[in-house]
Amino acid sequence: MVANEKLDFAYRYPFSKEAKEIVKETDIRNEDFYLKLAKTRIEEALNNEKIEYRETNYNIIDNIISYVYARLLVSSLQNPLAIEKYSKAEARRSAIAMSLDSESNLMRLAEELGVNLEKLDDGFRINVVSFLKIKKPKEYSLSNQKLSNGFVEISRHEAIAILLGAAAEKIKQGLPIPKSEIPKQIRTYAKEINILYKPQIGGKSGRNEEWIDKLLSNPVPDVRQRIVNLILAPYLVNVKKLDVNEAYKIIVDYIDKCRAIDPSTKITNQQIMYQCNYSKSKGMKPLSFYKAKELLSNVVDISEDKKDGEQ
Repeated sequence: MVANEKLDFAYRYPFSKEAKEIVKETDIRNEDFYLKLAKTRIEEALNNEKIEYRETNYNIIDNIISYVYARLLVSSLQNPLAIEKYSKAEARRSAIAMSLDSESNLMRLAEELGVNLEKLDDGFRINVVSFLKIKKPKEYSLSNQKLSNGFVEISRHEAIAILLGAAAEKIKQGLPIPKSEIPKQIRTYAKEINILYKPQIGGKSGRNEEWIDKLLSNPVPDVRQRIVNLILAPYLVNVKKLDVNEAYKIIVDYIDKCRAIDPSTKITNQQIMYQCNYSKSKGMKPLSFYKAKELLSNVVDISEDKKDGEQ
């Protein structure tokens, strides 16, 4: 790749190895400037569920560097749902770039994302085994695809949809960045991020359930099955109104972090999926704050302290 092509590719796909190389080669001096760009990037993602993409020859390097700072800022929020929304918004931005990009660049991106895409005269193909492993929209199930000699033949539009899912997973890797690895001034700056959406209110008491978001940011060594059954599954599917599969993935990620503290938990992924479906079918609400505080008193602090800047 010549220099200009490498720069353009990195601008379109700031999670790529080309982008990482450019960041390493850049002397970053004006950190406040990049933090402002990153803050805008996150606010667009969390409030509008998208990050604007423009075909441009200006400020390309600034945009690439702002992606790095955005990862630091969104990690500082200590909110798994914010990370989920941010990752999807970044992936959608890159999907727009894919729709305008050359087929050779799509193939290069597919290779970086670990998607075994092959070019055909009128589209693409991917072997069945790889196709089944890739996270993709439900409408792209194997039963709806054209098969030929062990390969799934797909259109350019379908290829981009598959790459979008792979990009979202790539972006989410390594998030959240551990607090110990984030400079204090960046953690402080993150408090200025203007998040327009608010935690939903549940229950007759009108007490907000922001403490559950705090719980999701704090892996625990004990009572994990009851946390899933009584708090997390009902909260994510019936209060946050997430799709069952989205709720399942957030809980699995949380339990994986809990296992890093104490691997003794016996809850399985199958039980997590069952509980998400059960909570949805029964319309369950999460355990009240006071009952949860009693349940968790010996394992984690869920005091309802206000966030900095909250009214």
